[in-house]
Amino acid sequence: ENYLNGRYEKGTKLDVGTGEEAFPTSAPAKIPIFGRLFKASEIAYEAGAMRMRVDIADRIYKVAEKSGIDLNDKFEVGSINELVNSLTGRGKVPTGEALQATINKAFFSVKFFKSNVDFLTLHAGSKMSGFARKQAAINLLQVTTEIAVILKIADALWPGSVEFDPTSSNFGTIKIGNTRIDITGGMKSLVTLAMRIARQSVKSSITGITTELGEGYGTQTGMDLLWNFTENKFSPMFSVIKDLISNRTFGGDKPTLASEAAILSTPIIIQQGWEMKNDPNSGNILLGLIADGLGLSANTYTLKDNWNISTSKELAQFKAKVGSQEFKKANNKYNLGLNNFIAKVINDPQYQALSNDDKQDFITWEKDQLKSDVFKE
Repeated sequence: ENYLNGRYEKGTKLDVGTGEEAFPTSAPAKIPIFGRLFKASEIAYEAGAMRMRVDIADRIYKVAEKSGIDLNDKFEVGSINELVNSLTGRGKVPTGEALQATINKAFFSVKFFKSNVDFLTLHAGSKMSGFARKQAAINLLQVTTEIAVILKIADALWPGSVEFDPTSSNFGTIKIGNTRIDITGGMKSLVTLAMRIARQSVKSSITGITTELGEGYGTQTGMDLLWNFTENKFSPMFSVIKDLISNRTFGGDKPTLASEAAILSTPIIIQQGWEMKNDPNSGNILLGLIADGLGLSANTYTLKDNWNISTSKELAQFKAKVGSQEFKKANNKYNLGLNNFIAKVINDPQYQALSNDDKQDFITWEKDQLKSDVFKE
């Protein structure tokens, strides 16, 4: 009915029939056998997203009618459509479709990112009706309340699994072992960036140590944080180009054409499962894969000192003595011991009571002991 009476087309159009950002190209559909699976997945995903979008629009139209809003008014209906677009991951980007397609080649899901900004800022900078802006405020309150309740329940069930400091990357996630499950749909990264810049400090998601921005040699600045945030939004292809130009991957290793091609061709959910499999302290692999499949991003990472990129003369001499293979094994053993140590102390009240400097000294001392033990072995 709302399609026939033209409401989806009034003012700001409801974003249906335009393709979803998760499928920026249909080229893989031409691959024999696999292409049919890809096409089926694409159609199911896009049809589901469009159906969700129109269903939510229909519900809000009804609320508007009951509130006495004139739905013949192009501005009122267009405001509702813009609200629904953002609620379903299609934020309004003030550029033409051709330019958006170009931007999407460098950055992953620009409209989805903009939808999160709109949601958190109540569409600041957009011209919207009072009714639509009120609905945006109600949605923001409902979602943030639900997230807070879920996090409090998780913290009660698994003490120490939730971080309430917004300057930590663990904020808004449930941490099980070394696996973090983001229940905010990616919105927490925006909140964390804003709070880090506002407080001029960063809390480590691994050691719990808080460092002030710009204090001391080699420490991060606000611009470093902004650039790191931007890098994390690169599209897969652009990330590969960045790795090859900088000659270093996100994990600190040297990239090769084979390793980068493997990253491009392997679905993210499989990459996450492989990381969990290789980490003895990760959360349950099946749970992580289910969460990832449902859109609750599951990331597994630990503290890693990459000896291969170190400029230490001591490590260079050690590598020359034992050879590359044993050097790599020793580095892995050291990192495993270091992360086992951190996992034991991170929630210890005595460790938490230490100052940030004392925490750092304590971990540095343990690193020296571990390195010494590995060298002797």
